[in-house]
Amino acid sequence: MHFRTLRQLAVRSVIPSDEVVQVMLEVGTAMPEALRETARGGLAQTPTGKQIMADLRKKK
Repeated sequence: MHFRTLRQLAVRSVIPSDEVVQVMLEVGTAMPEALRETARGGLAQTPTGKQIMADLRKKK
C-alpha cells in the first residue's frame, strides 16, 4: 500500500519510519543472499520470475 494511502486512512506507525528502514537494512544485510528478495533469491527464482528475467535479457 502506498504511504500516501496509509496517511489518508489515518494509519499511524508507532515506530518512526527512519527506524523501520534502518532495521530492514540490518535484517536484509544479515540474511543469506539466497533468502533475500533479489534477482538471485526470492520470487526471482520462481519459474515465472526466471521467465521474466530471460525475456528481459532478450530485449537487451
